[in-house]
Amino acid sequence: MLIYEIEGDNVKLVERYDNPALNAGTTRGVYMLKSALEKGTNAIILTKIAPSRFNFIKGKAKLFLVNGLVEEVLEKLKKGN
Repeated sequence: MLIYEIEGDNVKLVERYDNPALNAGTTRGVYMLKSALEKGTNAIILTKIAPSRFNFIKGKAKLFLVNGLVEEVLEKLKKGN
């Protein structure tokens, strides 16, 4: 998992760590989302999410569902798209 900080035109990789959900038997999405929230993130970028996981994250962080490479998505977010 990658945690980035965006301030104006600057994008900085703050942290990289293994997704804890890879070792989970069930509710993998919750483990992943919970770990990101525990790191202090206020926005999460995903390519897909189950409806029950959407309910878990609702009100805790902004959620962006996107297609594309990380760099492309960060560039769009930096521009406010």
